[in-house]
Amino acid sequence: MKGQLSINRVYCSHGDDYMSIRIEDCLSGVVFTEVEISLEGFARALSAEGNIDCDFTLRGIDLVGKKREVKTCKIPQPDIFSEEITENAIGERESDGWEARREDLENRHNFTKDGHIEVVFTRFVNPTEKESDETLQPDS
Repeated sequence: MKGQLSINRVYCSHGDDYMSIRIEDCLSGVVFTEVEISLEGFARALSAEGNIDCDFTLRGIDLVGKKREVKTCKIPQPDIFSEEITENAIGERESDGWEARREDLENRHNFTKDGHIEVVFTRFVNPTEKESDETLQPDS
């Protein structure tokens, strides 16, 4: 599988600075692991000292290796916004694994001149054999 590794120093005004290490699955775009480690611990790890304490977050592991699909739908802009009206407009489009990015409904930048709201929908599907093979092959 192909991924991206990011290592960054985080500067804090309210505590000690630390290093952040993130791993992202290229196919799904999911950052499934984020590690926070002290500067001292990071230096010790770089000098090949093992078993360094850290904090980490693991999320979206069930999506790793899946392919993210994205589409945008125009939803009619209601005269009066209510949770029921917007849920009905979105709900009928949420099928086959598609999920709406609900915050789009409140973002005025997504309102169109023709009286619609552009809402992004995403879903995660199993990749085709070709797509899967491409993400399993190491770079040459």
